[in-house]
Formats: sequence, C-alpha cells, structure tokens
Amino acid sequence: MKKQQTFTVVVIDDKDKCCEQLKNKLRGSRHIIVGDTAVSIAVETVHVRVRREEKAERPETDSWTFQNEMVSQLLVAAQAKPHLLIVDYIYIDDQVAKFFKEKAKKTQVDKEEVHTRALTPYDLRKWVEDCVEIDSGDKTKIIKGLFGFNGPLYLHTYTPYGLDAAAGTITERERNTSLAFPSAQITVIDTRSEFFNNDQFDPPHPDEKSRSFYDKDYYPYQLAIFFDQVLQKEIYKQAFASNRHVRLIRTSYAVSIICAVGAAVGFASSWAGGLILEFLRSNRFVEAVFLCVLCLGSMLIAGFSLTMWFETLMKRLIGEE
Repeated sequence: MKKQQTFTVVVIDDKDKCCEQLKNKLRGSRHIIVGDTAVSIAVETVHVRVRREEKAERPETDSWTFQNEMVSQLLVAAQAKPHLLIVDYIYIDDQVAKFFKEKAKKTQVDKEEVHTRALTPYDLRKWVEDCVEIDSGDKTKIIKGLFGFNGPLYLHTYTPYGLDAAAGTITERERNTSLAFPSAQITVIDTRSEFFNNDQFDPPHPDEKSRSFYDKDYYPYQLAIFFDQVLQKEIYKQAFASNRHVRLIRTSYAVSIICAVGAAVGFASSWAGGLILEFLRSNRFVEAVFLCVLCLGSMLIAGFSLTMWFETLMKRLIGEE
C-alpha cells in the first residue's frame, strides 16, 4: 500500500479567473506517484482585491490599497504550510489597467504614473504589516507563514507593450518581490516572452496582418497549463532532494548479510585455491582441472542466485515491498 502525502500550493493573484483556472487545473482529481508515495495536491488561493482611497476624482489618478476582506484568505494560506507559491506581480483595478494600456499605445508610461495604482507583492506585505485593523496574532501568522516562506516561489508577470518602464525590468521585479518574500527561492516567468515571444504573437499595434494572440479569457488557462508542468517538476525535485540516500529499514541486518556473504565467498575461494594448489603439487592434474571447472560452474550459478536473492532482500529492507 502506497504512502499518502499532500503537496500544498498557494496562488496569489488579483484575477478571479486566474485563481479559478489554476486551482482547478493544479488540484484536479489525480495523484502524482513518486516511488512508493501517492502525492495529492491541495491548492489555496488568495484573490487579491484592491480599493480606491477616494483621494482623487478619477480612478487612474487616485491612490489604491487592499481590501480588508482578503485577510481571511491570507490567513488560511499562511496556515496551509505551502510547498510552492505562484504569485502574480501586479495588482490593479481593471478600469485603471485599461486606461494605462490605452495610453501606452501612444506614449511610454513611467513609474510615477502607476505608483500607488499598480500594487505589487511588496505593497501587499507592507499593507499587512501596517494595517491596524488586522489582529496582531493573525498578522504574525501571515507574516511568518506566508511572507516568511522559504521554498520555491514562481513570480509570473505579463507586461503589455509600453508599460515596461512602469513595471520595471525583470531584475527589478524579482528584487522588489524578494523584499516581500526574503527567504523564498524566486523564479520570474515573463509570460509575454514565454507565451507570445513578445511582439511576434502579441504585437503592440495589432491589425489584420498581425493580430495579438493574447486573450484575457484564454490567458488564465495558459497559466494553468504552464504551472501544471512546473508543479510536477517541483514535486519530483523536492522528493529527490529528500531521498538522496538509500535508507534501510534494518541497517544492522543488511550490513550483517553483506559481511556474511563476503566472508563465505572469501572462505570458499581460499579453500578451493588451497586444494587446487595441493593437487598440482602432487601431480594430480586431472583432479585439479576438474576442481577448477567445478568451482567455476559453482561460482556462476551461485553468483546469479545470490544476486537475485540479494536484490529481493534489499528491496524489502528499503521498504519497496
């Protein structure tokens, strides 16, 4: 009977469809078999929600922060003890995002324009740390259990044409995210490059000859397919890292068997060699040749039998049977 193990993934994204597609695809109904262990996947999602601070008349010129309603999701994710994090880089209102995308088609958008409007994982951590409405005990659990995560974190980021300067370089995004998750091993996935080869399949000015293959409804499914492969890789990688050495159930018994077999082979070889040498000294060549042939045949048969028996025995000792 196979052992059971749960591999927990936490998804942090501001798009509800991305959360839904990733959760459904990664969790599914399957088990991943790793040796004698059946690994089931649990997925917790944090749907990041932003709200206006109502300091300006227009949403694209207003400051934005996070909604308090998402604290419960952050707390559940922190207590889930994740093995893998999948994190979106930008959290922005749909209307504000549309405004800046349209503007970017005409002119470059800089960081100051999107500051406090396009939020990042670091802004999320700072909000948790500074929010007086979050219970201090819950705040500690979220900071330690989620932002203190020390495993693999995959940061995915899609940057439309003209917004590169506002979002920052890939290195800057990684550095910014490391301020939120200082202990995590961060891998940045530039999805515009990975999924669309930049301008080739996502041109800045699509027309009849060169249309964009980016679709806001299909993109979440692309993410889910991509991270399903990442998930399987991480499960096997972590399993390999935790089982780098063969572990015997009864080590002393195994060592005793190895020593006994080695001693028996040494004794038999010594005895047969001494007897053959005695025959040769007595000019009993026929007996010497016969004993040599007999020893050779016996060693071949014994070697094959012992190997098969030893393999079966060792499988039991390392728990494969």
